[in-house]
Amino acid sequence: MFSKRDLMNMEGIMVLQAIKDNAGKRNAAKRLNTSVDTLNKYLMNLEAELGVPLVSSDERGCTLTDYGEKVVEVAGSIKKSLQQAYSVVDPDRKVKGEVKIAYDRNLRCNIYNKTLGDALAAHPDMSIHVDMLDYVPDLSHLSYDIYLGYEVPKGKDLVVVASKEVECGYFASFDYIQKNSFPKDLEDLAKNHRLIFKHNKWKDYETSRYLVQKAKKAVCYSNSTYVINKMVMGGAGISIMPTYFAKEKAGLVYIDNIPCEVKLTMYLVSHRSVKDITKVRVALDYYADIMNSM
Repeated sequence: MFSKRDLMNMEGIMVLQAIKDNAGKRNAAKRLNTSVDTLNKYLMNLEAELGVPLVSSDERGCTLTDYGEKVVEVAGSIKKSLQQAYSVVDPDRKVKGEVKIAYDRNLRCNIYNKTLGDALAAHPDMSIHVDMLDYVPDLSHLSYDIYLGYEVPKGKDLVVVASKEVECGYFASFDYIQKNSFPKDLEDLAKNHRLIFKHNKWKDYETSRYLVQKAKKAVCYSNSTYVINKMVMGGAGISIMPTYFAKEKAGLVYIDNIPCEVKLTMYLVSHRSVKDITKVRVALDYYADIMNSM
């Protein structure tokens, strides 16, 4: 039987995991909807119980000590045990509860949740929690049930539920084309048009390097897909986007006469211990259908 001390220690362990996953106490407190003082209380109790320091702090913030890192591994085991307990019930029961999903921040502009309303209407007792991340999470800690991104995240016992290679092409707004004409070929694109590139990614492709080297007009860069899409829609120039934008994005012109070598691979990932829980499976099936329809 668990004692009150056991329960408090388990909460302290999960708080420690939240500090690691959210890169500090302030972000962890915000994520857990509590205060930093409350987090510190749990940490002090856990450190007193274990007799070792778990967090190291300086002017730049806080990081886990070696002891803290080892304790976080235990947190993953606790979470897995809980998820296994959830999954032993009748899989045909009513879909209920929250599914936690993490997106690569730059993927959110390239995927459309057109039928999300229908999916939630079919399961009124199910809720979706979505976070946009600038980093690839470690799913082995089970902070999220599902991850969608351009990389497979870190962690043990992960399952790639679906992947999709997405072809890309050059796009501009109708307004831009009316003012600047339709590019005839790659040389015309480089010499006579404004170009917008994903920062640090253009170097990966030969044609992109050629365009940057030969560009005669201002070339724009951003590390944000959202910003790039807004710049193109605003008539700032021509950029590379998924070719399915030709049917999904009204107001864009697909410049299909110029070959584009860029391809993106999207990944839909879950953890082996949660992927078959009914609510998670419903969400996975929904996103897999979206990816397959691209």
